[in-house]
Amino acid sequence: MNQRNVMFTWLASVLLMAVLAGTPWISVVLTPEAGGQLIDITGYMVYPVASALILLQGSALLASFFTPVQVGRVLAGGVAIVMSWHLVTVATTLVPSMGSSMGASIETLTGVAGLLAQQELVSSTSESLLWAAYLVAVVLNILILAIKAIRPLHALPSKVKAGPNQIGMDLWDAQK
Repeated sequence: MNQRNVMFTWLASVLLMAVLAGTPWISVVLTPEAGGQLIDITGYMVYPVASALILLQGSALLASFFTPVQVGRVLAGGVAIVMSWHLVTVATTLVPSMGSSMGASIETLTGVAGLLAQQELVSSTSESLLWAAYLVAVVLNILILAIKAIRPLHALPSKVKAGPNQIGMDLWDAQK
């Protein structure tokens, strides 16, 4: 895998994470007494730091395009460590974070605070598996960052230059 393929794969994984974090992970329908509204809880609402991490990766990716390969490797290694921390955080605190985001959204719309009071206002909830797809995208992103940081990448093939043993034909020799 060459440097260009790794960079485009990195970009694709960042875009995939951005899309999956913006999709609804939980949909909540409130009772008619509470307004009967549909509330979509996205990954950005559950983990607001996800947007900062995606912007961090975008800037590291952009810096990797304009700096030497070694700088890009250091940036990828640093971002891989931060993304590993994010993966552990999401995997261990997903359910409580989704519950607190749902509670905050219900409180904002209805003004009712407290989990027991809010449960009476919820008509139905549906959870999608897009949070699992987001976790897979984060794992893929960490693997790509690790490949860029650790594995020696093949350089793009360059044009072959004439060596000192290869003497070019003198066009004027035929005229003499």
